[in-house]
Amino acid sequence: MTNPQKPLSETQQAWSNRILFQCKRGNLETELLLVAYVEKLNCLPESQQTLFENLLNESDQSLFYWLLPNTDFQSSEQRIQAIPKQYQTLIADIRDNYLNSSR
Repeated sequence: MTNPQKPLSETQQAWSNRILFQCKRGNLETELLLVAYVEKLNCLPESQQTLFENLLNESDQSLFYWLLPNTDFQSSEQRIQAIPKQYQTLIADIRDNYLNSSR
């Protein structure tokens, strides 16, 4: 999937607003994790912004599976392997951010 480049004139606030809208998902659990990450870390480096935008292009089902793994059916090693390599660190950061937030 190609990701449209963000316009050069786009401000950080405009990027954040656009991304928050894209965080609206088909399930509340995934949306809560994604929105919390953007709200807390809205000053991400451009490389992280691009990676996060690419992550948002993934299906709702994949995001749900990656962000909220079902521990009853898989070992932690199997869950980590199921997440594409380019997203493993980002997914861990999103989970940690939500777990350590004051929500």
